[in-house]
Amino acid sequence: MRDPWRLPTLASCVSLVALALSAACSAPTFDEPKTGINAVQVGGEMSGYRFDPATIDSAYVVGDILHLHLSYGGCGTHAVALLQTGPFMESFPVQVLLSLAHDARGEACRMLVRSQERFDLTALKESYRTAYRSSGTILLRVRAPGPTPAVTSVYYQFR
Repeated sequence: MRDPWRLPTLASCVSLVALALSAACSAPTFDEPKTGINAVQVGGEMSGYRFDPATIDSAYVVGDILHLHLSYGGCGTHAVALLQTGPFMESFPVQVLLSLAHDARGEACRMLVRSQERFDLTALKESYRTAYRSSGTILLRVRAPGPTPAVTSVYYQFR
């Protein structure tokens, strides 16, 4: 019969720690459902969108998802979209200009809001493949909305 007050062996502790670390350190999967992610609007119209001021604090790409960390003034829920605003620019690597649309919904609140927005780049990748018939790298040049729009650049590599 096992003594309930007996301390666990070193081997059992090591195996439990290894199991916990492997679960905590496992690589993210990119096949998860893309909930809460907006698609980049490729070749669409810019009319009908608002471009209220916002700042892009940082940007990075993981798989086919562009992550934008934004800050803007407001209190309520704001809407954002990402629009392709020009053709692919012939350079190495190919570049494309994207514009961040931001609708503050007319609120006057000045509280600083920080948010992370995610955009699915799959439509942009497919447009590139149609034009160049290959996988590749695109330099995304993302323009923030506002009176003095800053451009944030990030590379998007795909197969």
